[in-house]
Amino acid sequence: MEPCTHYARGCDLLSLCCEEFFACRYCHDRVKYEEEKDLTKRHKMVRADVNTVRCRECMHIQGIAQYCEVCGNCLGNYFCGICHLFDHDMSKQIYHCDKCGICRVGPRENFFHCDTCEACLSIALRDSHVCIPGVLKSNCAVCQEDMFTSRESVIPIRCGHFIHNSCLRDMMEHHRYTCPICCKSIADFSDFYQELDQEVASTPMPPEYENVWCTILCNDCLKKNEVKFHIIGMKCPNCGSYNTARS
Repeated sequence: MEPCTHYARGCDLLSLCCEEFFACRYCHDRVKYEEEKDLTKRHKMVRADVNTVRCRECMHIQGIAQYCEVCGNCLGNYFCGICHLFDHDMSKQIYHCDKCGICRVGPRENFFHCDTCEACLSIALRDSHVCIPGVLKSNCAVCQEDMFTSRESVIPIRCGHFIHNSCLRDMMEHHRYTCPICCKSIADFSDFYQELDQEVASTPMPPEYENVWCTILCNDCLKKNEVKFHIIGMKCPNCGSYNTARS
């Protein structure tokens, strides 16, 4: 068995789906899902379904418990009997959220559970985030990986949708500045729009396009308007955004 890079613990988990021991569910999923060439055999481990572990010290196989019943080896300094989570790394300050139904990386005091979003969010977002029912109980719109149980941090964008923090960085590196779900701007681009105003004003259209009008839909305020066509961009007269599309 290859060394696990995800958790430090004193036991291996018996996967009920394939009756094999793995260091953790991520190690299982890498072998049985990511590397399995036969699509019909691909599957992921459900950690809460695990009911058998194997002590790494004496190799004794037993039910879920924090200590080995034979040699007394601690299987996890942090232990959750609900999630069946073992981890020696106490620096994560893991806590179990009853409303989420899973364990979260803490500390607990830095997070609150939003009943509308149905997830634990940073305390800094308590009065500023846009509530979307069950927003995290979906896959990231960029990488299509689960966000609710993800070990990677997720971040809200201006519209209220969440994506993985690394996916947001990738988007911005590739000059994608709109939500991949609703197309709203991911941040306040007022200063940039002022620069576009100046560029539009200094770039007159050829005579044949000078008085061409078109209908645009603003992705930010969702208003339709009739505006003059311009090759650089067409500004929404309602909210001032250039995040528009011809309707």
